Amino acid sequence: MLMTAHRSIPAALIEEVGQELMRRAAIDIPQDYRDGIRVMLNAEENELSRFVLQAMLDNWEVAEQDRRAMCADTGLPRYYVKCGNDASVEGGFVALERALRRATAKATHDIPLRPNRVHPLTRVDHNNNVGILAPEIEYSFEPGGDWIDITTVHKGGLFGTDYRMLFPGDGIDGVTRRAAAFDNRIREPGCGGAGRVHGRAPGEMRDQGPDCLSPPSRPAPSRPRSASEAPQAAGVQH
Repeated sequence: MLMTAHRSIPAALIEEVGQELMRRAAIDIPQDYRDGIRVMLNAEENELSRFVLQAMLDNWEVAEQDRRAMCADTGLPRYYVKCGNDASVEGGFVALERALRRATAKATHDIPLRPNRVHPLTRVDHNNNVGILAPEIEYSFEPGGDWIDITTVHKGGLFGTDYRMLFPGDGIDGVTRRAAAFDNRIREPGCGGAGRVHGRAPGEMRDQGPDCLSPPSRPAPSRPRSASEAPQAAGVQH
């Protein structure tokens, strides 16, 4: 979390934090999730399932030691920015967005991340995950406070992204059936990449669905938190 202490937050600091968040999102797995996978491994009896779970743990360990991305396909970089109403950014919020775009380009080159963005029409690829409305940056605001909270997520979607329309008469049973069918389908390609959370986003329209989900790490809090509390969110005071 970035805090102003009665002065503007430097754009350079936002860029530095954004780049570090990109690194953590691509490399680090929260300890509680690792512990959960170990519990599953100890309880699992199927030989193939045990092999897969152990391979996941080994992959994360290597990624952490080498400080390299845990998966070759690092998805689409995305930021969630929550701002206190009294927050001030050096150069304004246009400078904030430019800083996060620079952070994304640098992280793509330095970590490295897979460049997954091209121009929607010309298909030109700048090899930096930056383009029209890319990376996505979603903003929310809270009354009071002079802080900015930034969370980053690398969103996957090659395997497992699905969209279905439900009829009004389908009700809760229809939603439940569709969720179960999605869970079964997502296993078919053998999705073993970096993804850790399967999100279901019901909405009145297709573009409203993702807004129903919090970032996969955890919802952004209304108080400062340290880097140790949130592996994909940085705590920086200024």
